[in-house]
Amino acid sequence: YTEYGYYIEISGHTLNNPEKSLQNTLIHALLHTVPDGMRHTGAWKKWAKYVSSKTGYTIQRLAEYKNE
Repeated sequence: YTEYGYYIEISGHTLNNPEKSLQNTLIHALLHTVPDGMRHTGAWKKWAKYVSSKTGYTIQRLAEYKNE
């Protein structure tokens, strides 16, 4: 976060499964914009669980990547 806004960086690891990984990454990052959401605790964790329970996405603190 800067005084001008938020930035999202996308890892090259998303290329293994680009559509699903990119969507999960974007949702993960957007959850950091909720009040008290900058860390992976509190509001971020609450909303990540909510989104995961209501959608087909699995929002986690860390992504798991397999070298293929």
